[in-house]
Amino acid sequence: MRRFILTGFGAGLCPLAPGTAGSALAAALYLVAFHLWGEGVTAIVAGIGALAFASATVAWGRGFAEPDPSWIVSDEIAGMFLALAAPLGYTVALKVGLGFVVFRIADVVKPVGIKRLEKLPGGWGVVADDLAAGALAGLVLAAASIWLRSGR
Repeated sequence: MRRFILTGFGAGLCPLAPGTAGSALAAALYLVAFHLWGEGVTAIVAGIGALAFASATVAWGRGFAEPDPSWIVSDEIAGMFLALAAPLGYTVALKVGLGFVVFRIADVVKPVGIKRLEKLPGGWGVVADDLAAGALAGLVLAAASIWLRSGR
């Protein structure tokens, strides 16, 4: 069950760009959850982050050959949900599309010191960089939403 969660229901086993596959899964899950619960879906963000951290910490204790294995995508799922957490002035489809692009850029480029978070011990190092990328993406989306609504 833990491997199922860590791989994002198998998305992390994608041979090409498993992080992108995990992020795409998160986008689809968000759309379904939004359809069911509306903006209330943001309440599950903390739960997803906690589940990603707990799973990565337990798996980390079993030993990895690399600090943040690419097959673990539960952290990308948590980061994507965090990026989409703030209510914005976009349609949900536009919010998810923009969120996906901005999150993937932030997760791959890892600006403003996000890369250093991978060096944290255990599951923290696996999950923290993706949560930081998600927070950064959310801030970018919120700033763009404010700017667009200001009429500039």
